[in-house]
Parts: sequence; structure tokens; C-alpha cells
Amino acid sequence: GKLLPLEVYEAVEDIMREEYAMFLRNRGSDAVPSPEMSLTKCRLVDVQCKDCGLSYQREARRKFDLFQTLVSIHDDLIAGTNDLDPDAVPEPWSIHAISRTWATAMRKYAEKKVNELQITQQKKASGEGNNVSCGGIDCLDLSEVEASKKDEEGEQNEDQSSNAPSIKTSNSFRGEDPTSKISCQHGHCPSMFSRKSVRWIPENVWRRITKVFPDAIPHRYAPPSDDAIGNCVHCHREKEEESQFPQKLNDWWSKIAQPGDLSELLERGNEFPSQIGVFVEHWAEGSISLYALRHIDVQRWRDSFTTVEKLLKSRKKNDAIRKQLDGLLFLRSESSPSVWDWKFRQPACKKHGFAAGGS
Repeated sequence: GKLLPLEVYEAVEDIMREEYAMFLRNRGSDAVPSPEMSLTKCRLVDVQCKDCGLSYQREARRKFDLFQTLVSIHDDLIAGTNDLDPDAVPEPWSIHAISRTWATAMRKYAEKKVNELQITQQKKASGEGNNVSCGGIDCLDLSEVEASKKDEEGEQNEDQSSNAPSIKTSNSFRGEDPTSKISCQHGHCPSMFSRKSVRWIPENVWRRITKVFPDAIPHRYAPPSDDAIGNCVHCHREKEEESQFPQKLNDWWSKIAQPGDLSELLERGNEFPSQIGVFVEHWAEGSISLYALRHIDVQRWRDSFTTVEKLLKSRKKNDAIRKQLDGLLFLRSESSPSVWDWKFRQPACKKHGFAAGGS
């Protein structure tokens, strides 16, 4: 709606009454609208809402607190400021690591918002921004660091029970937070000792940053270790396992290739190895445990042996080897695409649990 001065409102109402009388005459009616008749029915005596006013004040104060915090973070992250060297800090375990690229992006973002606010204020001073209030802070878009609507609703509920201001925000700033780029899947910092990727800041600056990004993973300084990449022992273990993967495949292939039952199973088609035949012939009166395999599973095992032999000679990367073996040995689950089912099956009926088939 639009609020009008009383004289303008009465003029609009006179025009509406005349148009209504013209409409009646066109319909063949001699009726005349009553002078006391209020056609628009929107004359307001009190246009102020106390609850909405308090809500607006809280929102403006929240945005202003957030803006001030962003400016403070910008000043803390100016090039050459609070860029610490762990070796030169008396207590290095009290400093925190953040992403250098994030620090640059945050400075540019804060500068952009300061410029936008200055432009808004200039427009108001020149008469172009008549609807600007609270110094333009209410028109400032801080959505890239502000909380989601759901968080805002929860914050409003908290505001109703407390007058304390809140600047709680979501943990996203252009898809990242201060440590997302330098954090691994284990929640640690593998690039902790890379000065190109990591910037060290003091504790007080980190606390200020977490006011805007409360969910950012903290990375305190930790001394270098031979058993960790950065400060992550899990990444180190995975790297060691990754480097040993080709050798493990080669050991598996070599074990099967050695003379014995497994190598015979590779060459003898669908027949069982010779040692089992000898045992059955000479020790038939004794007990023996045998396991039945489906022909297709035995052939899949043979194909795996041949595939590994070719892959080791091709010197492909581990990911390419895994992808090819996964397609040979596993099948994506129909119930959950992220789950892989083993292709090998027991040759037994589901109803009775005994071997199914006679060939």
C-alpha cells in the first residue's frame, strides 16, 4: 500500500466517487453515492505497529553489528598485518591457520560493502534515496554471510525472549569458510606448513572471525611430525597405503601365479585342481570339506588375474586401476547408489540353504 496525506486521500476519494456515479448512470441508475460513503475504506488513525517497529530495530541493529564485525575482520587481515610466522611466535600453539585465498576474498567483500554503504548515503544526501533509513544499513545486502531464513526465524524467536543483539550467521561465504579450503575430510589441516596456502593469525582475530563463521573448523598450530601430513595422521596413513597399493596388487598376482592349486585353477578351465583329485581318489573313505563356486564367479576371478597383470604393465594410476576392478568385481546397489555389492554369489538356494544345480 501507499500512505497519502489527508488532503490527497480526500481528493482521490472524490475522484473515485465521481467515477462510481458515472458507472451508475451508465447502468441506467439515478442513484447517487452518499457523501459519507468511504469507497476506499482505508482511512487509518494509527499507522504504527509497536511489534513491527521493535523487530525492525533489532534487524537493523543485527545487520549493523555484523557490518562492524566485517570491517574489523577486514582491518585485521590487511596485507602485512596479523600474518604470523610460527617460528617467531613465543607461543605458536595459540595461533590459528586460515586460508590465504579466503582472507583475500573477505577483504574484497568488506571493501565492496563499505563502498555500497557510502554510495547509499551519498544518494540520500542528494535526495535520491528518500527511503533510506538507519544510515543505509537496512538497504545493505549481506546475504553472502548472513544466516539462512531458518536461522533468522530461530533468531527472531530468541529476540522475543531477549533484547541481546545477535550476529549469528551461516557457515558459507561464496561456498567456503575460513578453513574449508585447507581442511581435509578428517577435519584436520594437511597444508598446515604451506605458507602459500595458510595464513597464521592470533587468537583474538580467530575469535572475531568465528562470530561470523561459527562452524569453521579451528586449526591450531602443531609441530611437524613424520607420522602426519600437516597435522593429520589419517592423511599420512592413506598416502602410505596409496603408495603401497600397486605393490600389494603385484604380490597378489605373484602369489596366484606360483605353481599350486590356484595357478592350476587358472589353466584347467572348469575342473578342480589336481591335488583335490588325488585326495578324493586315495582318501575317499575319509571326510573332506569341499566348497562349490559358480562357473561365472570362477571366470570372474580369472578375469581379475588377467586384468591386474595388464594394469600393472600399463602403469596406470591407482584411481584408474580401482575403477576398472570395481566394474569387474562390484555392482552398484539398487537400493542405494552409493553402496557397492559384491558380484560373487553362493550357489545355494535361498529357501533351504543347500547347493543349487547339479552342473
